[in-house]
Amino acid sequence: MTAADGMMLWTSDYLADTQHLTTFQHGAYLLILMAIWRNGGSLPADEERLARSARMTTGHWHRYGKPVLDLLQIEDGRITQKRLKQEFSKTICKIQKRSEAGRAGGLAKSLNDKQRALANATILPEQKATDAPETKTQTKNRKKDSRSVADATRPVDGPFEVFWAAYPKRKGPNPKKPARAKYHKLVRDGIAPEQIMVGVRRHADQMRETGKVGTEYVPRSDTWLNQWSPEDDAPSPAVIVAKSTKFFVQLGTPQWTAWDSHFRAINGVGAPQTDIRWPDQINSPLRRGYLFDTEFPPAAEPELPPLARAA
Repeated sequence: MTAADGMMLWTSDYLADTQHLTTFQHGAYLLILMAIWRNGGSLPADEERLARSARMTTGHWHRYGKPVLDLLQIEDGRITQKRLKQEFSKTICKIQKRSEAGRAGGLAKSLNDKQRALANATILPEQKATDAPETKTQTKNRKKDSRSVADATRPVDGPFEVFWAAYPKRKGPNPKKPARAKYHKLVRDGIAPEQIMVGVRRHADQMRETGKVGTEYVPRSDTWLNQWSPEDDAPSPAVIVAKSTKFFVQLGTPQWTAWDSHFRAINGVGAPQTDIRWPDQINSPLRRGYLFDTEFPPAAEPELPPLARAA
């Protein structure tokens, strides 16, 4: 386990900031903080993703999630928490410094061993040191010392360490060196580290949702980097809805008006919207609306026949 696997909790500050939360909301907030930490310091700003992280239904999140959301911040389309983000950055820096110190310590030990060996060596008076051929062992040690110097003076690789911390854990080998080499090749080819982070967070979400984290079904990080492309994370123009037990409420209907009023009363903003297209109507026009857990919001009285569930 690395230091990035353990999240620091400042209990006094936490309790001071969350006195207004219920026990239910405390659990949701802590679960979201843990998910943010495990995802490299942020989560997608998506209510369904937040509801899953909090182990809530979407309906419960709509009803109870606003006080929790008020404790978080949105930066570049992602949810984070200011103190947690700072602590995560400090933790990554500590990991890097310890790694650098370990490399420097290995170099010092190697050089000391070599100096002791030279001190104990005996050169015949009639033989000049410069005339003595280098043995295979001396050649090997010299190359090893050169590699140690290179490792000890290598600059701290912050962006890659953030990527490494966010990559989902797997069962089996996951060598860091080839992953680092492929990561830097992508950066040299013009792909921004932020783009790579979008991809790895999406990949981590998929592995968690399918229950593959910690198994051999998670690909090695270097394999994933070889196969990944920024186009994989381009947003789709519409949601293609498969079979669902949720209700599709279309914009402009009485049901939509009820949901929109419900959201504005609770969160101060209108109901979420997206473009929907059914699989068997792939050539039909897009429909604007949203998939809700129920046809009407809680306590709303339906005045029309129920809508058909999404086929």
